[in-house]
Amino acid sequence: MRTGLYIDGAWRAASDGAAIEVFDPASEEVITSVASASIEDGLAAVDAAHRALPAWAATAPRRRAEILRKAFELMTARAEDLAKLMSQENGKALKDARSEAAYAAEFFRWYSEEAVRNISEISTNPGGTNRILVLQQPVGVSILVTPWNFPAAMATRKIGPALAAGLYDNPEARFGDAAHGSRHSGSVGGGGCASGRGQCHTVASLVQGGGRHHQRSARA
Repeated sequence: MRTGLYIDGAWRAASDGAAIEVFDPASEEVITSVASASIEDGLAAVDAAHRALPAWAATAPRRRAEILRKAFELMTARAEDLAKLMSQENGKALKDARSEAAYAAEFFRWYSEEAVRNISEISTNPGGTNRILVLQQPVGVSILVTPWNFPAAMATRKIGPALAAGLYDNPEARFGDAAHGSRHSGSVGGGGCASGRGQCHTVASLVQGGGRHHQRSARA
């Protein structure tokens, strides 16, 4: 299982080497440690997003749909492993974790089908003198913040529509309790698309952190 940050198509450690220990809430034993992003890491993810935005926005809806469908298939194939990991680090009953793993994957399948239905509108203005054309277009970098208690489902629920619409989704950031946050399984949920390779491997970045820079960021 990967434990680093995923930025611009590559796994890496935090720029300052910081890491967060992930605990099993039942035994309070350390399961593993994951990279804890610095402000510089977050900025690197946003910079990567800006570089990749034009190409991803120009990607054909059918291609985006195929990538999301592949992400669904990858997550479905690994659903049991993901459920066990969520149960271990988050404290969910295994039955609930299995339900979330399936639920999370479904967002990728749903939005793979919606990617090709990016429908624009033509209407007449109130005065009847002109036609109004509404086009659906990407608006730019999408920064998605997900909670610790639904680490897989809340990641895919946000990543799916952003990628389907042609937005460049970067970074997918999680900030939760450092002892009981679900940073590991959240990375699996968010990384389903990244694992599909192709164009998508540079689209979704995973940048987790423990809140160590919140005060500094507020002052900045």
